[in-house]
Amino acid sequence: MALEGRTAVVTGAAQGIGRSISEILLKNGAKVALLDVAEATGTTLKKSLDGQYGPERTLFIPCDVHPQQQFTAALQKVVETFGHLDIFCNNAGIANENDWEKTVSINLETSKRSGYGVRFNTICPDFAKTDILNCLDSTATLGQFAHLADPTRKFVEQHGLLDVSQVSEAFLQLVFDETKDGASLMVLLKGLQYYTSNFLEWSDI
Repeated sequence: MALEGRTAVVTGAAQGIGRSISEILLKNGAKVALLDVAEATGTTLKKSLDGQYGPERTLFIPCDVHPQQQFTAALQKVVETFGHLDIFCNNAGIANENDWEKTVSINLETSKRSGYGVRFNTICPDFAKTDILNCLDSTATLGQFAHLADPTRKFVEQHGLLDVSQVSEAFLQLVFDETKDGASLMVLLKGLQYYTSNFLEWSDI
């Protein structure tokens, strides 16, 4: 398999896009460390994946990536268990405009704080079928942007949602294509759009 012998870490791995990315990495031969704050959900997922791929292929670590000490300890455990780390997917994300510093730390800065990797890519999907959309029902979470909840719901109704599998398949494409170092990949309902410093490229999902 294409990723046999490689080790991946996926944050926010217990459900949604993170789960889909973890599964597609396993299908392609990688070993995957699953990091998530949702301990019960992560433990259940680990048991399910053990039945499909064997217990030696995955490691679940309950982890909040925001505290640096906890995050660093989790990565050390991954290396101790699998011997190395080849792919780091910072999928964990929150939506809380009232604690924007924590939101930025989790959503954007975790990759930098990992200390791993010589390639860097970002993947930016359209709205997808995940629980994070529940933030539209919480004015407390939306903070000063609460007035945008209804327009956002209408936008989603009009334009539709990505399936999480579309996002994980796009992620896998980035992993395989080493020519896209530094590129950002937009995952849109109408296709994939790469942004690099040199060109703009379209391809169909």
